[in-house]
Amino acid sequence: METLKSIRIFFILSLCYIPCQIIWSQDFNSIKDAFQNSYIQEATGDFSAAVNSLKNVYDEKSYEINLRLGWLTYLSGNFIEAQAYYNNAISLRPFAIEPRFGIIYPAAAMGNWTLAITQYNKILEIAPNNTYALHRLGLIYYGRENYETALKHFEKVVNLYPFEETVRKNASFKEIIENIDEVFLKVIDDYIAGDPMDEKIRWTNLSQKQIAEKMQEQGICISVTVVKKLLKKHGFTKRKALKKKPIGTTKHRNEQFENIARLKEKYKEDGNPIISVDTKKKSF
Repeated sequence: METLKSIRIFFILSLCYIPCQIIWSQDFNSIKDAFQNSYIQEATGDFSAAVNSLKNVYDEKSYEINLRLGWLTYLSGNFIEAQAYYNNAISLRPFAIEPRFGIIYPAAAMGNWTLAITQYNKILEIAPNNTYALHRLGLIYYGRENYETALKHFEKVVNLYPFEETVRKNASFKEIIENIDEVFLKVIDDYIAGDPMDEKIRWTNLSQKQIAEKMQEQGICISVTVVKKLLKKHGFTKRKALKKKPIGTTKHRNEQFENIARLKEKYKEDGNPIISVDTKKKSF
């Protein structure tokens, strides 16, 4: 009797298993077809149709569907919806970096760079040597003119893969950041003046815009905001304008300065020392 009872239970379970297997097989095929159609529709640029293909088989517990819908809704321009799908995928697999890279696209499209930075940092917590995240985060900080932080990220990429072609960009950024002070001082060298009574007081007769333009000529593109920071860093002060009675123009006024510049270049070429002395007429 016990044997017959066991056979009966096994038979009943088998009958239950067969329909479940059929249903699961049908669901799998539907999902597979939906994914296949979505790739074809994406290739033709019909992003809305691709989204609808996957929405027909949507399962909120499916990491793969949420990940794919995040990308497709981003391509269709629905950035908020794309973020929602990517967030679902992140919740389902917190240590996966694909959805974190993915959510940065709609975040950047909406100008939410704070979210982008947060996700890149989270990716680097999960995968500290991810060179793409290091490079992209370095670019964001570079664009924000936070050169010190940008340099740290570029340096790590260069150290990890020094011989790769793609790493040369990071090496270029690294070189620019490291040389920015040297180039800045070189650019304004001929335009520096100061107080003869106080060596700490220096200024330049170049405007911040002119300095930025001269820096660009040397291959370093920076804004006037960065120029302002560099001037402050190297101790340059603003020259205060004083009200004075205009003395008019003199025909040969500029000749003395052109002669000084010519002599300075000649001495520099010959390797002779150059001393700049600012004095008053009464000192003679």
